[in-house]
Amino acid sequence: MKHALSCIWLGWLVFFSVLPVSTLAAQEIPLEYCDRLPAIRVEVVGEKPMLFLVDTAATSFLNLHSFFPGNLKEVEISSYRGTAVTGAREVSLPEMRIGSYRFAGVKMLAIDLSELGKNCGRRIDGILGADLLEKMGATIDFKRQIAHFMTTAERQDEKLIAEANQDMERCLAALNASDEKTVAQCLDPQITLFAMNTQLFRREEALTYLQAHYFHRTSGAHLEFRSSNFHVVDEAVWFEYDFSLITPGNAVHARGMAMCHKSEGHWRIANVGAAIVEPEIPAGK
Repeated sequence: MKHALSCIWLGWLVFFSVLPVSTLAAQEIPLEYCDRLPAIRVEVVGEKPMLFLVDTAATSFLNLHSFFPGNLKEVEISSYRGTAVTGAREVSLPEMRIGSYRFAGVKMLAIDLSELGKNCGRRIDGILGADLLEKMGATIDFKRQIAHFMTTAERQDEKLIAEANQDMERCLAALNASDEKTVAQCLDPQITLFAMNTQLFRREEALTYLQAHYFHRTSGAHLEFRSSNFHVVDEAVWFEYDFSLITPGNAVHARGMAMCHKSEGHWRIANVGAAIVEPEIPAGK
């Protein structure tokens, strides 16, 4: 029974502590290149698909020769050579699309970018800089030759995971402090927990187990864990986890799946899946 009890206790600790904000799957757009500079295709309403350089260290600009110019302004442009003042035209774009991302009523400055295209024999229509890349949650994967852009739905998923993480941190602190009242609020009334040959159903059974085997006890345990493959369904978060619980004289290694969901404005633990537990090994061996 000791083996099962250790696993259940470990499952609780993992559930209370492994909801970091993750990088969720995003839409992927293939990279093109102008010489060695990465670029992607951008759609501007009324124009053919255009080629924009991707530069995380620059501000977004349009090519003066690709768009109808507007009012002249003086702007400072910073680069590795220093800062220079040049003339730029303000251009209004009715809509700009990058994958499923859409920007309506965009106003951008246009400067002469013709020199950039000479190195690769292609016209560069603009620079997609840090200001827009950040808004789109963009990351560049040079190994896979892909640009990732977060969608609105994926941003919402990220927000839900962040909210869940905040509540689970509060629950972990309550668990370690043997704060039974707060822990009870962290549990769904119909919680289900499986671990080895032990099954717990409903909040009352889970609290009874914790009162008997965890609250007000000192174990000197050290927990290591890794979470992955997050999935958001409505207002529930599923994820996989691998973890280790090292106690004086023993070490338990396991993996499984868990789920929490939002109820009455708070994230509550609803399910801890059956964990696969490896044999206990004396610590230090």
